[in-house]
This record gives sequence, C-alpha cells and structure tokens, in this order.
Amino acid sequence: MSTANSRILIIRAGRLGDTLWATAVIEPLRAHFGQGVEIDFVVMANMAPLFVADPRIHRVFGLRRRGLPSFWSPTKRAILAAARQQPYRLVLDLETGTDFRELLRRLPAQQKVSARPRPAGARHHVVDDVRGLLREVLPEDCLVLAEPSIRVADAPLPPRLRQSHGYLVLHPGNSHIARGKANLRAWPLRHWQSLAQSLMIRHPELRLVLIGEKAERPYLAPLTEAVPDAIDLCGATSLPELMAVIRHARLLISTDTGPSHLAAVLGTPLITVFGPSDPNMTGPWDSGVADIRILRRGLPCSPCVHRSDYGACSHRRCMEELEPERVLGEALEILASGWAASA
Repeated sequence: MSTANSRILIIRAGRLGDTLWATAVIEPLRAHFGQGVEIDFVVMANMAPLFVADPRIHRVFGLRRRGLPSFWSPTKRAILAAARQQPYRLVLDLETGTDFRELLRRLPAQQKVSARPRPAGARHHVVDDVRGLLREVLPEDCLVLAEPSIRVADAPLPPRLRQSHGYLVLHPGNSHIARGKANLRAWPLRHWQSLAQSLMIRHPELRLVLIGEKAERPYLAPLTEAVPDAIDLCGATSLPELMAVIRHARLLISTDTGPSHLAAVLGTPLITVFGPSDPNMTGPWDSGVADIRILRRGLPCSPCVHRSDYGACSHRRCMEELEPERVLGEALEILASGWAASA
C-alpha cells in the first residue's frame, strides 16, 4: 500500500534499549504506507542523536521531562502544534504508563493505537510487544520486517583508538550503578579484572576500552587500577561517539545494559552476562547481523527481576558463580572466528 503524504507519530520515551526496540516499527510502516511516509518519533532528548543520520525519520521530538502535561512541556506543545497544522494518519503509543495519555487525547490523528500492559507472567520479548501493536494496524506480511534498526553516520573515533590495531570494549557498569540503586545485575568487579587481564595476555595487540557513564567511574576504579593500559571512556563520549566506538569494536562484553542492544543493532559481536534479568524478555535482539552470545549461570531462582522478592536477594549467586573463564572462552572463540563489525 502506498499512501501519499502519510504522517505517522511514534511515542517511546525510554532509555537506550527501549528506544532501539521501538525502531522495529519503522520498516513495517514503510512497507505498508510507502517509502515516502513521514515518520516522527517522540523520545527522550538524550536519545534523539540515534536518529540524526537516519533518512527514514522525518522529525524527532526530544523530551527532557516525560511526565509533564502539555501545558508545562514545550516539546509536547510542539507536537500538538505540528499535528494541528497537519494531522497524523496514525499515532502509535508504545508507552504502557500514563505520561502521554493527555497528549494522546488532544492529538489530531485519523487513528491512535496504544500499547497495553503485559499480562502477568508473560515471558516474551519486548520486540514481540511491538509486533503485537503493529498487528492491530498492519497486515501480517509486514510484520516479518519488524526488527530493530538504525542508520548511522560515523562520528570520529578517539585518537587513541584510531591509532590502534583493533580494540575490545567492556561495559562493567549499568544504569543502576550510575543512579545509586541496588546493584543486583552487576557481574563482580573481580571477575571483570580477571577477564580483562586474561584478554590482554592472550591478545596484547588489542586495546581494551571501558565505556559507561561518568557516575560509574568510582565504581570502576579498582578495574582501571588493575588494567592501567585500558582506555577509560566512561562519561567521555556523546551518543554518536559511543555508537562509533561500539560499531568498530572487535567485541563488546557487558551485562544487561543499553550498549549491548546498540551492539546487536550495529552488528558488533557481543557477549552479555545475565543473572536476575530475563534475556527472553530484555536480551539483545538477534536480527542475524551480529554474533550474540548470552551467558547465564542457569540457577533455579534466576531470572528473578519480575518477582516480588527480587530486591531481597542477598547472595547474587547467578552473577557471582558465572566464572570469568567461561566468558573468556567465548570471547577467544569470537576473536578467532574473524567476525567483524560493520566497517
């Protein structure tokens, strides 16, 4: 179906993984409404750079505070103004909370479809939720195209990486660490230290790069002291620069974090260590463009993040008992395979 001058608004104002999963709507919508369809995205302001080089996206509305009503939100008022000038053919609200209900109610649009909360006990992936919402407005043959995807224009790499013969990226932290929350899904720092030192012994020609937020630096201090030659980029990259660093890496190793989802979309080989989180629900989405390996200890109590007793865990055996030797073995296998990220 080709519909001239169709305009579509997508609402998903979450963190990095949430925003990347939401991009699964783009290709199905283009297949149904035509390549010339104008797709606008509502995202958090710090996620807007994901779409700077994406010709499929017409306009990005970046929110700084998602919970404000339109009266207090300049961005929401801009969305309403744009819709009044030229109403949307379709609005897809991928949010399950209440932050956008007032905006949605006031938006001029031919059709509005909102996501619903997950049924209790559901264990399917978030991307399947996106597909389920698309199923309400698109024919089934379009849904096979529902894969997370972005288009990027490389930012320059940091000078030290441009001069290297290749590098590995480690992301030992996560958003909970950066925000001072209970650190249940972190892999122990002593395991990261052992892994980093072993990788440097086995592959001395490669540089080791640490990524994360600036607030994670104090947590990572023992690791940077143990591996003094590592290039610490925590808090030192913009999102486009982080995308470039991950895109050209030989391998990314992380836990359940946003950069892991970025690597999966960009085609960078990836190892993720899971414990409390459920990879069936929030793991890196495998579109076949990257070598993705998810490692778990496989304890009966894991995953537990959606259980009521999650915060009471005092032993974190699912992360403590996943030995660095196992991660090292997978990493060496990937490096030996010659799998390369997108050039």
